[in-house]
Amino acid sequence: MKPVYHVLMSSIVILALFCTLFFTSCSNSGCTLNCQNGGSCYNGACICPTGYEGVNCQTLSRDKFVSYFTGADSCTGRIDSNSYAIKLLAYSSNLQMVMENFLNNPNDSAVCTITSTQTFQFQGNNHGTSYLGKGTLSKDNDTLTLTYTVAVDTSHYSCKFIGIR
Repeated sequence: MKPVYHVLMSSIVILALFCTLFFTSCSNSGCTLNCQNGGSCYNGACICPTGYEGVNCQTLSRDKFVSYFTGADSCTGRIDSNSYAIKLLAYSSNLQMVMENFLNNPNDSAVCTITSTQTFQFQGNNHGTSYLGKGTLSKDNDTLTLTYTVAVDTSHYSCKFIGIR
């Protein structure tokens, strides 16, 4: 009876040691960070969802866009260039903004959606004029470049606006 008892006890001890070593050797990819806003930790760094950035995904990307940008646009098929200021404002969603005074018209605005830490897409329309495009903020966050298409009745223009804070 003693040999069966020793074999059984030895088996339990070995199984307990194996389980302890197996389960404690697993790690969470070497991550000790507290990733916020739905971020996930991988190989010691937070991978942030669209719209967030920072070491712990703690910063809302949209916030660096919110400002006035003064510049000029130029469009194909149009000789003149318009100088004006646009304003980007925070909107209801963490991924959205509103662009006011678009096309140098206080009645023209566009809804913008953040697509990465430095870019957004936008669209809008006003009395038969529609516009669709992309905005990019420079790495130093001081220059905004918009590339977009404007459709007025049956005419279409490709345009570019470059503005600084």
